[in-house]
Amino acid sequence: MKKKKTIYYLDDDHEDLGFFKEITEELGHNVKVFSDGRKMLLVLEIQAEKPDVIFWIFTCPFLTVRKFWKL
Repeated sequence: MKKKKTIYYLDDDHEDLGFFKEITEELGHNVKVFSDGRKMLLVLEIQAEKPDVIFWIFTCPFLTVRKFWKL
C-alpha cells in the first residue's frame, strides 16, 4: 500500500481548488488548498510537518522563487 501524501495546492481559481481537492482526496491523499499565498506561507512556517508536494498555480508578487525555496 502506498503512503498517503500530504499535498498543498495554491490557486486563485476557486473552481480549480475544489476540483483538485476532490480528485486528489479520492486518490487517497491529504490535501490542503489555498487561494491566498500568504496563508500558505504562514502555515508552512508554523507547521512542523511539511507537505510532500506543493502545487503552486498562482502569481504571488510578494513571493519570489528564492524566498520560496528557503522555506
